[in-house]
Amino acid sequence: MSEPGGVREVKSAARTVELLELLATRGDRPARLQELADELGVPRSSMYALLQTLIAHGWVRTDITGSLYGIGIHALLTGTNYLDSDPRVRTVRPYLDEASEALGETIHLGRLDGWDVAYLATRESHEYLRTISRVGRRLPAHVGALGKALLAERPDGEVPEGPYEAATPNTHTDRGPWWPISRPSVPGVLDRP
Repeated sequence: MSEPGGVREVKSAARTVELLELLATRGDRPARLQELADELGVPRSSMYALLQTLIAHGWVRTDITGSLYGIGIHALLTGTNYLDSDPRVRTVRPYLDEASEALGETIHLGRLDGWDVAYLATRESHEYLRTISRVGRRLPAHVGALGKALLAERPDGEVPEGPYEAATPNTHTDRGPWWPISRPSVPGVLDRP
């Protein structure tokens, strides 16, 4: 497979990334060897060798029996290094604290990653017990306020028509009457439909 710039994809590296992303999406549900091999369409022996390599390097963890696999601690360490090195996250952190304290609300910093929102920083409100978003979580942009705000900044032609996956019975699954969100005259402030 040729990538932009004429450089071909390294198959083993792509497979490694696909495996790590698959394990990450499973959260607290570890997977068996055969499940992973089937999901990625690779031979069981190749998957086993890849898993053992990633376990040895801390990218994958296994249970005491060695039959269940999950994302390893190096994913956390790499993610933390990303957050520490992102100048926008560093710049915004004090303002998140200030805004959360002043408003009494939970405040998030996120970025679009494809059509998902990746949460990069969160300051929890003292008024509420818990939100569904946390640093490192990805959610489809169309299911939350932050994602909808980020999508509203995109030109209409860049946002797919849908259908979008429903997260709840009230999730909008297409660009119906709620879209486009009206563009306000004050940058960064959104009017509600």
